[in-house]
Amino acid sequence: MPSPAPAPGAPSPNWEAFYRDYRKPGYVDGFEITSKLGGGMFGHVFRARRLSIGKDYAIKFLKVEDENVRRAVLAELEQVNYFAQIDHPNLVAIEDRGEVDGIPFLVMAFAGTETLRDWVPPCRPPSDEEKEPLMRAFLQAARGLQALHDRSLVHFDVKPANVFLKGGVARLGDYGLSKLVTHSCGSLSMGRGTPYYMAPEMLHRKGDHRSDIYSLGVTLYELLTGAVPFTGDSEWEVLRQHETAAPALPDHLSRREREVLSRCLAKEPAARFATVDELLDALQTGSAPTAPAPAASAQRVGGPQSGPRASSAVPPLLPGERVGKSGLKIAPPNPAMPPLPPTPRRPARPARRRGRGGTSPWVYVGLFAAAVVLVSVYALSAVSVRMSEGVRISQVYRGPSEDYVAREGAKAGTVEGIVEDRLKRGRVASQQNRPTALRPLDLDKVDAPPDLRRYEAVLAPLLESPRFVPALARRIESYGRPASLCAVALLQRLDYDDGLECRQASNLLRFLEQATGVGSLVVEVAGYDPSARETCTYAAVADAWREIVERFAATDTDYYDLLAERGRHPAAQEQDGR
Repeated sequence: MPSPAPAPGAPSPNWEAFYRDYRKPGYVDGFEITSKLGGGMFGHVFRARRLSIGKDYAIKFLKVEDENVRRAVLAELEQVNYFAQIDHPNLVAIEDRGEVDGIPFLVMAFAGTETLRDWVPPCRPPSDEEKEPLMRAFLQAARGLQALHDRSLVHFDVKPANVFLKGGVARLGDYGLSKLVTHSCGSLSMGRGTPYYMAPEMLHRKGDHRSDIYSLGVTLYELLTGAVPFTGDSEWEVLRQHETAAPALPDHLSRREREVLSRCLAKEPAARFATVDELLDALQTGSAPTAPAPAASAQRVGGPQSGPRASSAVPPLLPGERVGKSGLKIAPPNPAMPPLPPTPRRPARPARRRGRGGTSPWVYVGLFAAAVVLVSVYALSAVSVRMSEGVRISQVYRGPSEDYVAREGAKAGTVEGIVEDRLKRGRVASQQNRPTALRPLDLDKVDAPPDLRRYEAVLAPLLESPRFVPALARRIESYGRPASLCAVALLQRLDYDDGLECRQASNLLRFLEQATGVGSLVVEVAGYDPSARETCTYAAVADAWREIVERFAATDTDYYDLLAERGRHPAAQEQDGR
């Protein structure tokens, strides 16, 4: 069995030993780590097989740099026994906890590799066919969240990437570090959540179950629109918008969806739904109840109020007022009012009379006529000069010229055009934190040899090398196009959230640059923990190589033509050597 989690005074985690040994069978007692599933705010998640029964699990290794935050995380791990008792079909079950090389970890049920984020259409609203499964998964995840709230647990990181999909069932995961809400705690011990989904009060390190309802509202907004309500150039800018800006509600949303989103995304926690059940009732029946008083909303899960306390009672309605479905008071219609008196017209100014020293109006008329004549003469003379020199008067600009369009079209069909386009996409993806979705190299398009996987053994020394060795790359280059095809195929399968696999990718990219002469597609990662920008850039570059190979190296002839254009063809190199 895994050893218990370390005490707060335990030695610092040895991540160098972790990255060196984590793939060895038995590194985690009783398990074999097979692949990486992803990474989050507090660590990395791997797929592992229990050796005794051959069943798959997910193991999350917790990575926290700040020592104070680490102590708080370790203290919360003592409550995992409480989390493990929760049995709900829409929650990822927590099975065990432990520690290895000073790194705490959680063992969870394997809920699949697909998440709700994978189903969200990028930058567009879902179609009717896409919307139905999205909403079905949302409702299941919301029921799982309500199960946490029923046990006085708060998630603090609700988002589509934490909703796992397997066998037609959606399960909410990554709640093992949820803060246990008690009447004695009024603030968080650390920053939590993802900025795009974080409630405004989290900026002030305060929150309770209503913060989860806000994040659930952001998730619903993304499912219905294809985008999050607030974006920015930095996390701080996004958080400030959550605190001050009103979300835009697109026209395609129904009235019911607008009302529900408005309640969920209210800046004040007391104005949101008191429980997830209320949210689901409003979403399914269209009846959005009035915002409860702060005290009433806290009683549902036993949590305290964050921020200043409001009045404990809803203000009474005035005579004739009623409450609409949106929860807002609607005033009675005003009685007929007498018409407003006509606006007095300004009296006309008396005509200006000429007096001694006054200027005659004909003087101004004469000056204006003289100016018109002078301008006309100057314009005609300029036109005549240009025409005499054979210069054609340009017409009004009506868009890019045909030559420009032709140049850009030709550029888009070149290797350089693909490189420029993919790097631009990588920059945009890094700003939105949405890496390019990779797909396997189409072996039917590239006339690949049937034993292409055999060349992975040829590339193995390059993958295992801690740094790129040009002489080793030249030896592998002698295997020709199959080695390059295999390198490109491997780029589509590597995990760019993993620092070790990013270094392997860098070696492959330098090999491809050396073998083909195609530049500007080399990426380097500084450490073992890639940033979001590095992950997005790696994915964009890998996708660029896939398209380059499929379009310009589909056959041996195409491949050697590509090399010849860049002086990398063997015959050209021999000629240069002479």
